[in-house]
Amino acid sequence: MSDDKEVRHPDHERLERIGKDGTLRPLSIVDQWKKVADWHAFLESGRASEYPVLEGLNLAWGALEPMYRLNGKKIIKRGEALKNIANSPLTTFFYFIDMGFYPPPELLLTLSECWTSYEAGGGHTSLEQAFLGRSPQKSGNYAKRDRAKFKRMAMRWDFDDLVRKGSTRLEAAEAVSELFGGKPEPESILRMFRGKNFLPKGTAEK
Repeated sequence: MSDDKEVRHPDHERLERIGKDGTLRPLSIVDQWKKVADWHAFLESGRASEYPVLEGLNLAWGALEPMYRLNGKKIIKRGEALKNIANSPLTTFFYFIDMGFYPPPELLLTLSECWTSYEAGGGHTSLEQAFLGRSPQKSGNYAKRDRAKFKRMAMRWDFDDLVRKGSTRLEAAEAVSELFGGKPEPESILRMFRGKNFLPKGTAEK
């Protein structure tokens, strides 16, 4: 940054989310990623040294960062680039845990803000809303949406495998429907996997 004094402390944004009843509106996923970028910019500015906690996080990451290199190049991106790892800061956090890396401090600070939103939500904000945003209407909660996505993926895999082995599309749809307890019905599966884009490469449509 050309002028560190121009870097706004990310916590100032919190005032804009306080409702008339004193509760704190949760961050959307878009807001969370902006917060990650803002925290990174602030940590990189000279102003971070004015705050003992932030300075401590910077010092800790400074000790870790040299270990996260491959052939001299950094293997962990920072700030806004973290959104390329997963669809939310929370799932990105678990990605780092699964990979055996400490999460960057801007990610931790953003998730801390999500927890604050939950605590200050006056009982109107669930943990899922605080960390994963509000669910689209009629789409179910995050776990249900994730389960539905993987179910469709498994169905497509089985459908393609059966067609590859010589089944007709209808035969494959009937087999997949039976495999998943009759829901969805074969006709629905045929509509879901309509067209040549849902056939294995080199397989003629039957």
